[in-house]
Amino acid sequence: MFELLLNIYKKEKLPVESTKMENKFTYMNVLKAIADDTRMAILQSLRSGPLTVSDIEKITGKSHSTTSQQLKSLSNSNLVTYRKEGTQKFYKIRDRQIFDMLESVSSYLSTSDVVSAKKGMKGKKVLLMGLDSSGKTSILLSFLGNKNLMAYMNQNLKATNGKKHMSEILSDMNLETKIQPDSIYFEYGGQVVFREEFKKDPISVIRGFDKIIYVIDVQNDKRYAESISYLSEIIGSLDQFSQTFEMDIFLHKFDPNIDKEGKFSQQTINEKIIGPIKQLMPVGFKNTIYRSTIYTVFRKSLMMQTYQA
Repeated sequence: MFELLLNIYKKEKLPVESTKMENKFTYMNVLKAIADDTRMAILQSLRSGPLTVSDIEKITGKSHSTTSQQLKSLSNSNLVTYRKEGTQKFYKIRDRQIFDMLESVSSYLSTSDVVSAKKGMKGKKVLLMGLDSSGKTSILLSFLGNKNLMAYMNQNLKATNGKKHMSEILSDMNLETKIQPDSIYFEYGGQVVFREEFKKDPISVIRGFDKIIYVIDVQNDKRYAESISYLSEIIGSLDQFSQTFEMDIFLHKFDPNIDKEGKFSQQTINEKIIGPIKQLMPVGFKNTIYRSTIYTVFRKSLMMQTYQA
């Protein structure tokens, strides 16, 4: 991550010396401060609020000496501050904007991974499918460089009718492509009428595509069964094609504020979504499952990759 941020710094020619703040809080000091796995883990542990050194040790699994040393480095870089209560110090993030920066870098990496086509596959055609309101359009817009979706999603994001090219969706919303993707994206509407049309003639919908991204709204637990059923129909139709499809499954809207210890715990997701999906996958079918979110900017992380040999 440090090398990526350093390259951004060099590209933008940020004036390090002219932007000095107290405690030498400069661009380079910030980049150097987060360019360490342990310090990054400490920062992430402090997302939920102030912690003691002992608390941080338990979360990160690091020794007392290592934790103390890295906390000192973060404090010197003005990323972390602390308050004393008796003999204990409670550490906290100085300014939570640091997480916005980290999310932006993660978004860059996530989108680059999806958008970049493999060597020799320039022009790969990708079809986004899933139930209505699952988040397909917002993901597609993220792929095209429109990352700050929260600013307009309530006003502009509308149901996609039928199968639409990415340029049509942008035109409907009076938006422009922010980047030039290597892949060509289409979205297929998830309303009942279009799902019924797909059942009647799946070949006309899927023919010519190299990859399918199937989106499941992880927050809408009442529609899990419906979403898995539609996915089953899509997978069942693929045996009509001689070509080998790739499929990515996005468990979407896995936002930071959802109940990951209860209603949307990993165990629940495994039982109600991932388990049933694994049962659907035929031998020889390559698929990858991600969790994704556009809570601030688009971000995805790998959950599972399978290939039934």
